[in-house]
Amino acid sequence: FVEGAQVALVDEHGAPSATALVAGVDYEEAFDARTRTASWTFTDEALKRIADAGAHDLVITLTTRVNEAAYDAPGAIYNDASASFTSATGKPVQVVVVPGGTPDPENPAHPRIYTGGLRIDKHLDATGEKLSGAVFKVARSYDDARAGRFIPRTAGGAAQDIELVTDANGAASLAGLAAGTYWLVETQAPSYADAHGATHACVRLTEPAAVTVPDDPASATVGVSVANRLETPLDQAGSAAWTTLVKTGDAGWLAAAALLVALAAGIGAAAYRRSVRVRDERTDER
Repeated sequence: FVEGAQVALVDEHGAPSATALVAGVDYEEAFDARTRTASWTFTDEALKRIADAGAHDLVITLTTRVNEAAYDAPGAIYNDASASFTSATGKPVQVVVVPGGTPDPENPAHPRIYTGGLRIDKHLDATGEKLSGAVFKVARSYDDARAGRFIPRTAGGAAQDIELVTDANGAASLAGLAAGTYWLVETQAPSYADAHGATHACVRLTEPAAVTVPDDPASATVGVSVANRLETPLDQAGSAAWTTLVKTGDAGWLAAAALLVALAAGIGAAAYRRSVRVRDERTDER
């Protein structure tokens, strides 16, 4: 529930009445988070004004926000609610927003919210074997992804980045996402165990990848296929020689190769200078 509902009188056509109702003057708004109950209490003077206005309906328009529980509940979230009030005769009245009180998936008239999500398939590029233990985070923009600002959720009273960890099938998923583009970042590369039981490191993918969640409920969960390659001696050499290149994926591999080329060029230059010096010494002896 988002505080600040709009309260208005309307005629039979839905047009607003000339009688305006002001929060804090004509009524008080309150919300009980434990019972998730919002209430509006009108002053006696406001009730008289409402009666004298001759309006057809009193409309309260409120905004709700999907909470973090949606991350674990893909698909439709029914926006059903009940309303109760006291009539002019003093009789309590209760109204259920969803007809019959039970959400019906086949009834398009029942209010609902659709959320999307993403599903990661993590595998080894050379063989397609599934990789477990890869860790991903999700950002709302490319700039956020590069700056390390990711979508959080509350755990133990504190906000923590949501982490997607691939299981034994190389799969990880996140639900509760609104339609739009998100950026997926691998924060920890998986390891690979071969047929002999030996464990090999994989190269982490550092460049954020764009993932678009469509607004079509039928295809709101997007599959993302992510491949890792095994770490090579070039990756290890680059990591040891230049600490800023630790496991930086393909970019690190290229930088490590360039570093080795530069070192080789330096060795050649030293050998050339030494050969010139030797020739000069022999010339002096003559």
